[in-house]
Amino acid sequence: MLVEKKDLAEEIVSLKLTSGDELVAKLVEETLTEVKIENPIAVAMAPTGGVALIPFMLGIAEKSTLTLKKTDVLVLTKTRRELENAFIEQTTGLQTTSSGFDPNAQPAAPTFGGGRGSRGGLVQS
Repeated sequence: MLVEKKDLAEEIVSLKLTSGDELVAKLVEETLTEVKIENPIAVAMAPTGGVALIPFMLGIAEKSTLTLKKTDVLVLTKTRRELENAFIEQTTGLQTTSSGFDPNAQPAAPTFGGGRGSRGGLVQS
């Protein structure tokens, strides 16, 4: 298992499991043999081509703490800010000021420039 930083307790982390699942969760505790996480959410590709946050398990109660065997975790690392903000919004209902991540957003279609005074080229609209 790849470990980026020793003390990530109480941080929002990303985990890649041996099953192929990618999770975002709050790290409660890490021991030599186990990883305890709270409010796990799976990261998946949306049909629109973006990223979606979906329940990891449908039958667990809110604020659940799960214990994973470390042998089932390939990577445990700090989550990037946009995904962390989206996780906080989804699990607490609190709005962050600049998540920069909308799990329901559709990717913007590229348009070509070339109007008057333009140098042309691909422009993201």
